Amino acid sequence: MDLKKIVAQAAAGNCSAQSKLASVYYYGAPEVSMDRGKAASWAQLAAAQGDAQALRILGNCYNSGDGVEKDPVKAVELYREAAEQGDAKALFNLGNSYESGEGVSQDIRKAFFFWRKAAEIGEPEIWFRLACNYSAGFGGTSRDSVKAVFWLEKASAQGHAQAKCDLGVHYHYGNGVRKNSKKALELWSSAAELGIRDAGSWKMIALRDLLHDPYSQSGATFEKLIDAAESGDSTAQYELGNYYLTDGGRFGPDFFQAAAWLRKAADQGSADAQTDLGVCYLDGKGVDQDQTTAIMWYRKAAEQGVAVAQHNLGHCYYSGTGVPLDFDGAIYWYERAFLQGYPPSLTNLGCLYEKGEGFSRSDVDALAYYILASPFVNSALQHRQRLTSALSSEQVKQALGLALQLEARIESNTGVTQAIKWRNSSWP
Repeated sequence: MDLKKIVAQAAAGNCSAQSKLASVYYYGAPEVSMDRGKAASWAQLAAAQGDAQALRILGNCYNSGDGVEKDPVKAVELYREAAEQGDAKALFNLGNSYESGEGVSQDIRKAFFFWRKAAEIGEPEIWFRLACNYSAGFGGTSRDSVKAVFWLEKASAQGHAQAKCDLGVHYHYGNGVRKNSKKALELWSSAAELGIRDAGSWKMIALRDLLHDPYSQSGATFEKLIDAAESGDSTAQYELGNYYLTDGGRFGPDFFQAAAWLRKAADQGSADAQTDLGVCYLDGKGVDQDQTTAIMWYRKAAEQGVAVAQHNLGHCYYSGTGVPLDFDGAIYWYERAFLQGYPPSLTNLGCLYEKGEGFSRSDVDALAYYILASPFVNSALQHRQRLTSALSSEQVKQALGLALQLEARIESNTGVTQAIKWRNSSWP
């Protein structure tokens, strides 16, 4: 991307270039740092010329107070202008505003109306988000698993990785669709190939069910897995090791077999296997307990970007397990996991701020981390409620602002707009 050329065109009044710059600065790019202030400035120029994308981005800025003074009413006006041009994402954000009641009177019926209208325009990410909203049952409305499955099916058919994973969960539990463990396994396998880490864990659950279902073709499934593992397939070795770690057969887990297969996969560089093998060494499951070796495997996986391993390594530094106690080391690894949206690391960073360990003590900063983690971690929710009651309204407002900044960092790092679903955020 020739940024100088785009800037020159935008400065000359080119609406398309102004909208492009608004997008680049709003999301960031490999060679451009995210700057919501500049995004708002360029978006205002393009929005004045009626550009739908700029109207939506400017609406996002007003909705969150990025680069402009927060004004949810103005945000709704801008979303509506963009929506009238058929901008599906603006339609979805308009639905979000009606769901939250920010900038407009809360109206769940209208929220779903705009969400469905956005979905009808057609885009896998919108279909996925609408499915999530039906699953959540926003605003006290009843959850509708059948409709959730319908939209997940559409998104999945277009290759949406997370939709495949979530659809697998519905098939596994028979939630909104007839229970089908084999179909769930197929979906999770596909999602795992597309990079959804959680799908690997779900695959183990599906495999376990198939192996214990007397009416399934489980024998053939397991034999194929064994054959692939013995032929050196690291993915099969990891899956087999994880299976033995969590179940292993009718007599329960077989930690010796688990550690053996995980070691084979870990030696081939499987980051997930390295993480689980670190757990085995830390807890003495199937191997002699060895904290130093556990640290070695955690580090290998952490350096490959596995958030769980990064968090575990941070906790080892925090507690002095296998390494000297080191708050700076703990913060370093917790922050790497936090940037991937890993809730336990958010919680622990909040605790470090609250205790003044490795950071200058700050209840406001602590609350910001607890806010992001609270939908996922019970202790974070308890900490959030406690600090919210103890702090002034101005301090709570500051913490909410910091939480938005932290969420933006996660979004910028992962490219996932709902990495932390602590609020029903605007479409980017």
